[in-house]
Amino acid sequence: MEEMVGDLPKCRAVFERWMEWLPDDNGWLSYVRFESRCGQWDKARSVMERYANEYPCAKAFLKFAKWSEYEAKDIALARKVYESALVELEPEESRQARVFKQFTSFEERQGEYERARVIYKHA
Repeated sequence: MEEMVGDLPKCRAVFERWMEWLPDDNGWLSYVRFESRCGQWDKARSVMERYANEYPCAKAFLKFAKWSEYEAKDIALARKVYESALVELEPEESRQARVFKQFTSFEERQGEYERARVIYKHA
């Protein structure tokens, strides 16, 4: 409602209170979409970082990486998130086939075929 009437600070306050309850993925992604609609890409990135830190799992990192690539159009950030997923996650999480598959697909989309080959070798 606050967003509809243009009271963005109150809307942010509502989202921040909601984030204290540690909602599921949809809650965090709703907050990110709100900040994206407002053109606040740095705030949206900050929310995505908090989401990945609160839920350190492959799913969160992969959503963050996809958001970075497609929504924020920040290729360097997306690459950093994929690399962080391999380093920061527990071995059973980071060694999932989907992590490697999405990382290699990302590198192929960027035309970085040699990087994709190296990732395939480590998979």
